[in-house]
Amino acid sequence: MSLPKLLLRTFKPFTFALITLLIYLSYQHYERSQALAKSQSQDNVKVASALVWSQIEATFAKVDLLQESTDSNSFDILTNQILANSFLYKSIALYNTKTKYYSNFNDDGLTDSSQASIRWHSFDGFAHRYAVSTLYQKADGFWVFAIKQEQDQSPVEVWFEIDVQHTTQYLANLKTLDNGYVFVIDKMTGQLVFHPNPARIGTASISYFGGLQDQVEAGETRGQYDYFYNGNLKKSVFSAQNPMAGCLSLEPVKLIFCLPLTRYH
Repeated sequence: MSLPKLLLRTFKPFTFALITLLIYLSYQHYERSQALAKSQSQDNVKVASALVWSQIEATFAKVDLLQESTDSNSFDILTNQILANSFLYKSIALYNTKTKYYSNFNDDGLTDSSQASIRWHSFDGFAHRYAVSTLYQKADGFWVFAIKQEQDQSPVEVWFEIDVQHTTQYLANLKTLDNGYVFVIDKMTGQLVFHPNPARIGTASISYFGGLQDQVEAGETRGQYDYFYNGNLKKSVFSAQNPMAGCLSLEPVKLIFCLPLTRYH
């Protein structure tokens, strides 16, 4: 028997064992990477949820202040001070529920179609009843959602319009591994409220209508789901829980926080 054949026969079992070992180690590495990605994703979703709801909660006191000052000479001064000291708000608007007249302090306007598309989610706070709107687009192309105090007596409402592009800048820093990112969906419309790509804000969420909607409507408040985007498999974790459930008696705006674990190309 020639030497090459002898060596091949001698080391063939070792070669098979080495290949098996490499496959096992690769699988273990994959499992650890998936577990790490899932853990990071869940943590980032919690941070994103807390960030968005903290901004909403922080707005309540300002809404109360201006709502009580609509007939005061200090209203314009207070409004301008709030807008000058915060980049969170795109504008502050006054809306008359009887006349349907809308006006704001940044003169960025609201088209009739955008105004007609707005839907409100009501809930009880500590002192007042509030409402958060669905996403809508201003005349200058920017997307916002509004927070207001519901009124039983006065027809005049103060709307604090949240600049979603501004908040998106903070969420864009919450990444899992190299490609994972946070995005937020409004359950009522399926629209992307926050997304690292500003061009996607206001568009329909592919993942939501690709299977996530069924899971959420079936009662799942958190979990994992897979979907395809442009032919690529995406793995994500989501949370549809309400972070403010401890202080509100009704569920507020239906926001779903999602974060892809990995992106397959």
